[in-house]
Amino acid sequence: RQMCIRDRNLFENEKPLSGYGEMIYGESLIAQGNYELGVKFIKKGKIRYIGCSNYMAWELVEGIHISKRYGWSEFTTIQPEFSMFEREPESELVHACDKYNVGILPYFPLASGVLTGKYKRDSIPEGGRLSGGGHSAWSEKWLTEENFNIIENLEKWASNKGITMVQLAFAWLLAKKSVSSVIAGATSKDQIDSNITGSGINLNEEEIIEINNLLPKRNEAGVGNILRRIQNTP
Repeated sequence: RQMCIRDRNLFENEKPLSGYGEMIYGESLIAQGNYELGVKFIKKGKIRYIGCSNYMAWELVEGIHISKRYGWSEFTTIQPEFSMFEREPESELVHACDKYNVGILPYFPLASGVLTGKYKRDSIPEGGRLSGGGHSAWSEKWLTEENFNIIENLEKWASNKGITMVQLAFAWLLAKKSVSSVIAGATSKDQIDSNITGSGINLNEEEIIEINNLLPKRNEAGVGNILRRIQNTP
């Protein structure tokens, strides 16, 4: 389980936390002492590992070097938004993680459901994350003519390989050395079953190149997902 350090009184509680990891969120938390607090949690046996979320590559590396300086436990994982449609981590973060042996746990690996293929240009399913309501910003970001063209091309590629869109989306991420697993949410048993089938597909280098040629161009500047720190919008 990942948790955000919000209550320092947890440290005084003698009971261990139910999870195995602790995820540090937000801006400049290292400077605020939360990193040191996380180390104390480890020493007290409340958690096993420390991770971070939405950090830029330089912040991750800075945290690692701070921990080396003081002999603290280092970050072992990081959670960025990462998918075939959100490729910013490829610019810098994956290289930092490869060098410092940090595992990446991508969230929104299906780009809010777009990469499942269930959203069509002429048919938007009801009850989905992008079906309206309070997620209009996400809908405007993902449900574009350009993205529908890309999805249709990906569907053809996946069909030719005999795999599903979910399998393709997960396999593309898991083909990266530093990606340990993916964080795949589900609101129904069908979605859980679909996510389970997403593992076990291995893509070779040639296939990765073919897929990348179908995808949106990635951001070259490794700016991190700063907006996710500020508000829950794209």
